[in-house]
Amino acid sequence: MAVLKINASRADLDRIVDGVALHFGYSDTIPDPANLPDGTLPNPQSKDEFTEQKLIEQLREWIAGGEGKPEQETLQKNNRRRQREIKALAITGT
Repeated sequence: MAVLKINASRADLDRIVDGVALHFGYSDTIPDPANLPDGTLPNPQSKDEFTEQKLIEQLREWIAGGEGKPEQETLQKNNRRRQREIKALAITGT
């Protein structure tokens, strides 16, 4: 499995995580089904995990969109056996 890495300073990494979380609507809490309508629970998914998930989903979407273009059909057929799904994204701060 290949790993795509983003190397950034800690400050830039925090900006990336905060920006992605804001863009995709991350919340530190989630609704508590046992205490609706106002009850909440801590979100079991950290902001870093959420960001990683959203970046992977976005990359998959971009790849799928690019592969759907007619001019890419031949390339897609030739590379079908070698195509791999993005499974991991490592974001590291320095």
